[in-house]
Amino acid sequence: MKMLMNVLMNFTLGLVMCFFVFVFSLWALIKSYQPDTLTAVAFFICAACGAFATVATFLVGMFGTAGGAVFVVAKVAEQNMIQNGGNGDNMRRGEQRRHLHYQ
Repeated sequence: MKMLMNVLMNFTLGLVMCFFVFVFSLWALIKSYQPDTLTAVAFFICAACGAFATVATFLVGMFGTAGGAVFVVAKVAEQNMIQNGGNGDNMRRGEQRRHLHYQ
């Protein structure tokens, strides 16, 4: 679980930082073509919205997949607890339980 959270945070911070670097670099790129103001602003808004949509889609998909995986693992663990009588034993069916008896 700790490794999963580490991977999610690394991807999140990396993508957010890349998004901001892209947006700040984008304006310099647009200015190098010397377009009129309206065209420059329109392109900047469209490109920034596209970049944000890409990052948001990737992050939502990644967190959704991770959340779904954690949910499935929790449900499987719950079913195993129910099958084992809820006592926490992870013994396979057919195995005999060994009890120590003192005489």
